[in-house]
Amino acid sequence: MVTNSTLNAWFRLEVLPREPVLTRFIGRHWRSSDEVLDIRQDVYERALLGASRALPDLPGPYIFTVARNVMINRGRRAKIVMIDLVAE
Repeated sequence: MVTNSTLNAWFRLEVLPREPVLTRFIGRHWRSSDEVLDIRQDVYERALLGASRALPDLPGPYIFTVARNVMINRGRRAKIVMIDLVAE
């Protein structure tokens, strides 16, 4: 486990400087610009959760892999149609 102070320092030094690039990356790959900031927040949450177990050796690729996975998961959930809606 990583201590909170180490995790906070890692996030501040390795993740936050990439915020503008991450935001543009999400904006280029997501269809709704209204959701970009929400997705970025989800990326931060999942990145912190993963890094709390062990800090990644390559923080840049790690953050963008997390972002890609968050967008894939959101896309999958968006394609799910409730059976009640189909029946009507």
